[in-house]
Amino acid sequence: MLKHHTWPLHIAGQDVDGASWVHPVDVSLMLTDPRAAKQAATAAANGEPAPGVIATVAVAGPDHVAAATKAAAEAFPAWRRTPLADRLAIGADIHHRILAHRDELAAVMMAEGYPSRVAQWSIAGIAHSLSPEYLARSAAQMTREETVGNRRLLVRHLPDGVIAFHPPRNAAATLSCLAIPMMLAGNTLVMRAPTAVPAGVMYIFRELVLPALREAGAPAGVCNIVCGGAQDMLQAWLADPLIDDIAFVGSSELGIQVGAQCVQHGKKPLLELAGNDGFVVWEDADLDRSVLAAAEAFLASTQICMVPKYVVAHPTIADEFITRLTTHVRDLRPGLPTDPDATLAPVAKAAEFLTMLTKSQDAGTTLLTGGSLIDLAGNPNPHGPFVQPTLIRVNGLDIARTLPAVTEETFFPLLPIIVPEQGPDLLGQVLALLNANAYGLRNSLWATNPDTIDRFLTDITNGGIIKVNDSHSGTTPFLPTHGGTGLSGGPFGETYYPLLRATHLQAVSIGTDIDVPDALVTVDTGSRP
Repeated sequence: MLKHHTWPLHIAGQDVDGASWVHPVDVSLMLTDPRAAKQAATAAANGEPAPGVIATVAVAGPDHVAAATKAAAEAFPAWRRTPLADRLAIGADIHHRILAHRDELAAVMMAEGYPSRVAQWSIAGIAHSLSPEYLARSAAQMTREETVGNRRLLVRHLPDGVIAFHPPRNAAATLSCLAIPMMLAGNTLVMRAPTAVPAGVMYIFRELVLPALREAGAPAGVCNIVCGGAQDMLQAWLADPLIDDIAFVGSSELGIQVGAQCVQHGKKPLLELAGNDGFVVWEDADLDRSVLAAAEAFLASTQICMVPKYVVAHPTIADEFITRLTTHVRDLRPGLPTDPDATLAPVAKAAEFLTMLTKSQDAGTTLLTGGSLIDLAGNPNPHGPFVQPTLIRVNGLDIARTLPAVTEETFFPLLPIIVPEQGPDLLGQVLALLNANAYGLRNSLWATNPDTIDRFLTDITNGGIIKVNDSHSGTTPFLPTHGGTGLSGGPFGETYYPLLRATHLQAVSIGTDIDVPDALVTVDTGSRP
């Protein structure tokens, strides 16, 4: 049985009661007995026993938010002077704690609505990005040193300072963990737990991260945890001169605005935004494996940024690919988050799904499977919280270029399969479609011809992560898990290692017996600056 936790705020190394409290209810109870879930929330708010309430979490007021920032700023000088090796050792400890507590962490995440498979996959991704091997590879890029003549030359990454971190509502627990390597780089942290889904963030940082910091003797104030509403906290952070970076994870619409506001306020924006990933299946693809990879689109009902959002299938294999994928997705079903066989989660934007499906059909697409709202048992229900996995066929690149289901991020289980017409330089036309995508998180190719793969890798400019003949959404050794171009990362978007993303470069020259007048002459050209 999931343990009920009571979590105050955590500021400057101390637990602090908030201005109020929230009492999140287990999603399984909300799905099976909405009335009981409402009664549980009311009872908890009145201080009465409330089975089904998974946690009691303090909510910050304005003074708490300001105090958290002040504590982080005061802790920064001592923390950044802590040797990188010592900070990485704390990261290794957090990694081991996550693995040791993965079952309880999964239970908390499922109570917040993560399907069991997605919770386990997410925890594996968190552990990957905090593994000693991964952190060591990132840390190896922190400083580069060379000796040239009688100069010792360094290019090094220095921590930015105080980072305020805003995770998204749809995957708060998972994506809040991007802040941990940022902290290990020498930055101090103010972490926001969303009021609607605070339990996962609170569990990770209160039960796993803070104990590791305390046992290592880290300065109080390195990690401060507050719960509150997004808009009020973002505005407070923008106005606070002690905040150096704002790490925003969420929608592109809001994130691009936050990024612009950060620049206006002299702060560095760290943006991890929406995804609209392309998935290309070429004529010589392994269809069995590519179908399984394409079906990752429906994990958590497509409410994950880094899953395929549209497919381009070569016309010679399109019919066979569609037949196999249609058969596969018809077996995907909804279920309670604790059901290990369930893939589908309740859909927050069901009305938008219906609207976009209608627009797509009006534009000439063909509905292949799905298209209806369903209940927990999988039966059609116009008021059901789930959506059938839906495939539509889009004939031709011309339609695809104008179809919102292709050009915009879809946060519901609607997957367009684009079948282009045969023509000159078909691969070039497909690459043009992918490169024109306003988003740029991930793109995939399934092909076996080396020339096709080489052309794809040479000409693809869109995307922070490119996968070839691999799981589209899975983690890989050494490579980062996030980062992208366009609307996925803002004007400065790229793939990123969180340990490096919240740092800035500094160049250092240390001379030995330098003749200062001669040093004015540039060594490479012999000219004076």
